Amino acid sequence: MPFLSIRHGLTYFYTDNGVPNTPNYKTMIMIHGYGGHSGLFQKLNPLTLAKGLRLICLNRREYPGSTSFTEEELKRLNDGSEPERADMIAQQGADYALFVDGVIKECALPKDGGVILTGYSLGNIFLLSILASITSLPVDTQNRLKEYVTVAIMLDPPSQAIGGKSPAQSYVPTWDEEIPPESRGMAFGIWATSYFKHGDLSTRDINQLVYREANISKTPSILTMSPEEFEATNDFSAGEKWEDRINLPHNINILSSQTKKALFNPFIKAAWNNLPMWHVYGTSGPWNVVYAAWVLEDWLQEVDFKQPEPLIKFKPVDGANHGFTWDEPQRALDCLLEYEVRFNIRLV
Repeated sequence: MPFLSIRHGLTYFYTDNGVPNTPNYKTMIMIHGYGGHSGLFQKLNPLTLAKGLRLICLNRREYPGSTSFTEEELKRLNDGSEPERADMIAQQGADYALFVDGVIKECALPKDGGVILTGYSLGNIFLLSILASITSLPVDTQNRLKEYVTVAIMLDPPSQAIGGKSPAQSYVPTWDEEIPPESRGMAFGIWATSYFKHGDLSTRDINQLVYREANISKTPSILTMSPEEFEATNDFSAGEKWEDRINLPHNINILSSQTKKALFNPFIKAAWNNLPMWHVYGTSGPWNVVYAAWVLEDWLQEVDFKQPEPLIKFKPVDGANHGFTWDEPQRALDCLLEYEVRFNIRLV
């Protein structure tokens, strides 16, 4: 399996489905979320080559094969001052940007096909951090990313990942002190990949969201996995070390500022050559996934600069849950690639 070192002491593991049988193929680089790592997307592999797509999925730090945080880094992430925590998150964005740049060079990716950056779930924190970091990167890296990356896709971001303020009635199992800490990861996995029967979402009313009780007629995605599949796709140890805390209220200002910088700052947008943004989310996922779209739609109303295309285009997927890359891999892939007909993708 491939590894990529971006500097001394920092190596990332990633999966690679191989080179499609077409010269100017597209490449999607996927950043996973909480608990489920690169293995979670392997059901997409048999389907991607027929689409002329190379799929590269990295394992973030604290996940199998990639460099763990040092004790000092974990201390700053968990207990540092707000500026220290913000710097740590920003540094990860810069590091993941260097990973993308390194993969472009190491794998000799074709520029004409382009690179699709995709963040899934909690991984959107780091997709947004990559985007926000662009002006801090070496000039040659900035230029290469601007030339190769053709679209960024936010797949099922929860509202906490973008810094949205949670409603008073909100619930996430990793916050639940009645669940033993060692059991919260699995409780979250079951809750997050359940199917929810929300009310009328067209109202954008938080009281139409279902916060706890899932649709028991459908099995959560994580419970459809065999023991071997579960072992190959999940690792909840990162949650106990630091990821349970990144979504807590003490980071809301950091994450909301990062989101607004990445998506709405005109200088960042210009540095990415007005990179198209595509937000894909399932309407039967947890409340915070649906709510994230509403938060972004509200923030878009506050943006005071204009451009020919909308800053973000939204794709709600009817009936899809938070595990639909596992439950419905063909549909998920089709939705992710629908951006091609929704955007006039820029030519470099």
